Amino acid sequence: MINQTTWETRLGLVARWVARIAGGLFALGLIAMAALGSWDFAHMDAIGVAQSALLIVAIAALILAWFQELAGGALLLLVGAAVLGIELTKGVVDGGPFAFLILGALFLYSWWALRPHARPA
Repeated sequence: MINQTTWETRLGLVARWVARIAGGLFALGLIAMAALGSWDFAHMDAIGVAQSALLIVAIAALILAWFQELAGGALLLLVGAAVLGIELTKGVVDGGPFAFLILGALFLYSWWALRPHARPA
Protein backbone atom coordinates (compact mmCIF):
# COMPACT_ATOMS: atom_id res chain seq x y z
CA MET A 1 0.00 0.00 0.00
CA ILE A 2 1.51 3.30 -1.12
CA ASN A 3 0.94 6.34 1.04
CA GLN A 4 0.37 9.20 -1.36
CA THR A 5 -0.11 12.67 0.00
CA THR A 6 -1.58 15.26 -2.26
CA TRP A 7 -0.82 18.94 -2.14
CA GLU A 8 -4.29 19.50 -0.64
CA THR A 9 -3.41 17.19 2.25
CA ARG A 10 -0.06 18.90 2.78
CA LEU A 11 -1.67 22.33 2.63
CA GLY A 12 -4.35 21.14 5.03
CA LEU A 13 -1.69 19.96 7.49
CA VAL A 14 0.14 23.28 7.23
CA ALA A 15 -3.14 25.16 7.76
CA ARG A 16 -3.95 22.95 10.77
CA TRP A 17 -0.67 23.63 12.52
CA VAL A 18 -0.56 27.32 11.66
CA ALA A 19 -4.08 27.69 13.05
CA ARG A 20 -3.24 25.63 16.14
CA ILE A 21 -0.05 27.53 16.94
CA ALA A 22 -1.51 30.98 16.21
CA GLY A 23 -4.76 30.07 17.98
CA GLY A 24 -2.89 28.79 21.03
CA LEU A 25 -0.83 31.98 21.26
CA PHE A 26 -3.94 34.10 20.76
CA ALA A 27 -5.80 32.16 23.48
CA LEU A 28 -2.85 32.56 25.86
CA GLY A 29 -2.84 36.30 25.18
CA LEU A 30 -6.56 36.58 25.88
CA ILE A 31 -6.21 34.52 29.07
CA ALA A 32 -3.28 36.71 30.18
CA MET A 33 -5.37 39.84 29.57
CA ALA A 34 -8.15 38.42 31.72
CA ALA A 35 -5.75 37.25 34.44
CA LEU A 36 -3.89 40.56 34.62
CA GLY A 37 -7.13 42.47 35.03
CA SER A 38 -7.27 44.20 31.67
CA TRP A 39 -10.99 43.58 31.66
CA ASP A 40 -12.63 45.91 34.16
CA PHE A 41 -16.13 44.48 34.49
CA ALA A 42 -17.16 47.04 37.12
CA HIS A 43 -16.94 50.00 34.72
CA MET A 44 -18.23 48.42 31.49
CA ASP A 45 -21.29 49.35 29.54
CA ALA A 46 -23.54 46.71 27.98
CA ILE A 47 -21.51 46.57 24.77
CA GLY A 48 -18.28 46.08 26.73
CA VAL A 49 -19.81 43.22 28.72
CA ALA A 50 -21.07 41.60 25.49
CA GLN A 51 -17.67 41.97 23.89
CA SER A 52 -15.95 40.46 26.94
CA ALA A 53 -18.41 37.56 26.91
CA LEU A 54 -17.61 37.00 23.24
CA LEU A 55 -13.89 36.94 24.03
CA ILE A 56 -14.52 34.27 26.68
CA VAL A 57 -16.50 32.28 24.10
CA ALA A 58 -13.60 32.80 21.67
CA ILE A 59 -11.14 31.30 24.16
CA ALA A 60 -13.43 28.28 24.50
CA ALA A 61 -13.73 28.08 20.69
CA LEU A 62 -9.94 28.16 20.30
CA ILE A 63 -9.63 25.29 22.75
CA LEU A 64 -12.48 23.41 21.06
CA ALA A 65 -10.87 23.87 17.64
CA TRP A 66 -7.89 21.78 18.73
CA PHE A 67 -10.18 18.78 19.08
CA GLN A 68 -13.11 19.58 16.77
CA GLU A 69 -11.90 21.79 13.93
CA LEU A 70 -15.32 22.14 12.33
CA ALA A 71 -17.16 23.24 15.48
CA GLY A 72 -14.33 25.42 16.77
CA GLY A 73 -13.72 27.07 13.40
CA ALA A 74 -17.41 27.79 12.86
CA LEU A 75 -17.71 29.24 16.37
CA LEU A 76 -14.65 31.43 15.76
CA LEU A 77 -16.21 32.77 12.56
CA LEU A 78 -19.39 33.60 14.47
CA VAL A 79 -17.45 35.33 17.25
CA GLY A 80 -15.40 37.27 14.70
CA ALA A 81 -18.53 38.43 12.89
CA ALA A 82 -20.17 39.43 16.18
CA VAL A 83 -17.12 41.35 17.41
CA LEU A 84 -16.83 43.04 14.01
CA GLY A 85 -20.49 44.05 14.24
CA ILE A 86 -19.98 45.48 17.73
CA GLU A 87 -16.90 47.39 16.64
CA LEU A 88 -18.65 48.76 13.57
CA THR A 89 -21.44 50.14 15.74
CA LYS A 90 -18.84 51.81 17.97
CA GLY A 91 -17.10 53.25 14.90
CA VAL A 92 -13.69 51.75 15.71
CA VAL A 93 -12.42 48.60 14.04
CA ASP A 94 -9.08 47.13 15.07
CA GLY A 95 -7.50 43.82 14.09
CA GLY A 96 -9.25 41.66 16.69
CA PRO A 97 -12.25 40.54 14.64
CA PHE A 98 -10.05 39.75 11.67
CA ALA A 99 -7.83 37.50 13.80
CA PHE A 100 -10.91 35.49 14.81
CA LEU A 101 -12.15 35.35 11.21
CA ILE A 102 -8.76 34.26 9.82
CA LEU A 103 -8.24 31.60 12.50
CA GLY A 104 -11.79 30.31 12.01
CA ALA A 105 -11.24 30.08 8.26
CA LEU A 106 -7.93 28.25 8.76
CA PHE A 107 -9.49 25.70 11.10
CA LEU A 108 -12.39 25.16 8.69
CA TYR A 109 -10.05 24.78 5.72
CA SER A 110 -7.88 22.26 7.54
CA TRP A 111 -10.98 20.29 8.51
CA TRP A 112 -12.17 20.36 4.90
CA ALA A 113 -8.81 19.37 3.41
CA LEU A 114 -8.15 16.56 5.89
CA ARG A 115 -11.54 14.84 5.90
CA PRO A 116 -11.14 11.05 5.56
CA HIS A 117 -13.14 10.86 2.33
CA ALA A 118 -11.23 13.79 0.80
CA ARG A 119 -8.04 11.74 0.64
CA PRO A 120 -7.31 9.51 -2.34
CA ALA A 121 -7.64 5.78 -1.76
